[in-house]
Amino acid sequence: VEEIHYLGSFPNIYHYKGITYDVLDFFFTAYTPATTQAASLDGVESYEWLHPREVAMDDLAFPSLRAALAAYIAHLDDIPF
Repeated sequence: VEEIHYLGSFPNIYHYKGITYDVLDFFFTAYTPATTQAASLDGVESYEWLHPREVAMDDLAFPSLRAALAAYIAHLDDIPF
């Protein structure tokens, strides 16, 4: 990946083995010139390329991820593709 930029940080609550953790998730944007070399790793069954506006917010598991995507979409006109 190239051109890595900080997008923002958003709070989240993570439940694991009966314990609740307050966490702060960090989000970055990046550019990848070669999408043909992408691969699913670490137990991920597959991946799919979508335009950010095509992602259904209700399909995202974490509030912090929904906030990050909303922030990204809000600045799409400023981001060169």
